[in-house]
Amino acid sequence: MKFFWCTSLVLLFVLSTCTTKDGNIVSSQSGTGSLEVSSTVPDARVFVDHKDTGQRTPALIENLSEGKHVVHIFLSKHEALPESALVDISAGGVTAIDFELNKSPQVGNLGVSSEPPGALVFIDNLPFGRTPLEVEGLLNGIHRLKIVKGGYALEVREVEIQADHRVVIGIPLSLKRFVLVEHFSNTDCPPCPVADATVEAVLHDVGVDSVAGLTYHPNFPGSEDPMFLAAEAHNLARMAYYQLLAVPTVVVDGVFTILSPNNLEAQLRDALQARFQLSPLATLDFYDFWETLSQPGEISGTVVVRALEDLPADVSLRIALIEREVEFPVPPGTNGQKRFTDVLRSFYPDAQGIAIALGKDETAAHDFRFHRDPEWIGELHVIAFLQNDATREILQAVWTVLP
Repeated sequence: MKFFWCTSLVLLFVLSTCTTKDGNIVSSQSGTGSLEVSSTVPDARVFVDHKDTGQRTPALIENLSEGKHVVHIFLSKHEALPESALVDISAGGVTAIDFELNKSPQVGNLGVSSEPPGALVFIDNLPFGRTPLEVEGLLNGIHRLKIVKGGYALEVREVEIQADHRVVIGIPLSLKRFVLVEHFSNTDCPPCPVADATVEAVLHDVGVDSVAGLTYHPNFPGSEDPMFLAAEAHNLARMAYYQLLAVPTVVVDGVFTILSPNNLEAQLRDALQARFQLSPLATLDFYDFWETLSQPGEISGTVVVRALEDLPADVSLRIALIEREVEFPVPPGTNGQKRFTDVLRSFYPDAQGIAIALGKDETAAHDFRFHRDPEWIGELHVIAFLQNDATREILQAVWTVLP
C-alpha cells in the first residue's frame, strides 16, 4: 500500500529528513488616524467596530487603524440618525462624523440578570455590560439580546420594550463543554488539502459555539512552509508535545488522535460527540476582548479560570493567537493549496503555557497581549485552553469567535 503522509519510526528522523466574521471590520492597513464623533445632544456612548471606546460625544478617538470602521452611538431616551455610520480612516488624518439625536417619548427600561452573574450582554450587537445589568431609555420595539459567558451555552433572546415599562429577564446559564480540535498540516503534504477541508467542514457544521480549530504547520514534508517559518518555535513545541510522526494528524481535546486521512470525517465526528458528553472541570471566560476597543496592532484581554472541581496536578493554561483565514495568491507549496484556516500565529507567553493550581470554586485571572504582525491581514482571534500535561487531556477551552 502506498502512503502519502510523511511518517518515520522516530521523531528525530522525521524532524531531520521530512523536512474572517463576527461583525468587526478588520483593516489590512498599518497606518493609523483619528475619528471625531459628535452628536446634536452630547454625552452619547461611542462604539467602534461593535466595541466600547470608553468615550462619550464629543469624542476624539485616536490611533484607529487605517481603513473602514463602523460607528454606533447610544444615549438613553434618544434615537440616533443615522443608526450607524461607516467611516474610512486615512493614515495621519482626522475623519469626522456627526449624529443627530432626537429625544423619544417611546422608551422603556431593561434589567438582565444571569446565574451565575458576569455574563456579557449584547443588545442589538453592541456590548452594554455584564450581568446584573440595568439599561434605561431603550427605544420601543424588538431588541435582540445575546448573553455570552465562557464555559456556558450561548443565550439569545428577543425582548419587546414598551413605553414606560421595565422588562426584567433572569437567565439561568447552562454549563457547556467546549472542544478543541488541533490539526497538523503542511503545504507540501499531498493529502493535507482534503484533510484540511474535511476538518473545516465538520467544525463549521458543529458550530463555533461548541468547537474551535487550531492548525499547526510542522516542518515536514516541506521545511519551507511559510506558516511554519512564521511561528517556528511554537509549531515545533506542539509537534514535540504530541510526538508528531505524520501529517495530516488531527488531535481532539488532546486525547483522540486521528493519524490516517482515511475516514477522517466519521472519526472526527465520533470523537467530538464523545467529548461533548463529559462535564467540564472548569470554565474559561474572556474579559476586555469582546467589549473593549483595543489599540491598533494589539490583541489583548484577560482570561479568567474558575475551577468547578479540584483541578489535577500539572495543568497549564495555554493562550493561542490564530488567523482565521490565510490565503495566498499562488500555492506556497507543492500540494496546490492556497487557503488555510485557523492558523497558529503565536502563544502567550509561550507554548509551555501558565501553570494553574486551583481548588473547587477558586479562580485565577491572567492577562494576555499579542502584537499584530503587519503580514497578518486576516481576522485574528484568541483560543485559551486548560490542558493536563500529564495526560495531554484538554479540560476546557474557549475562543473569541462569537456565533
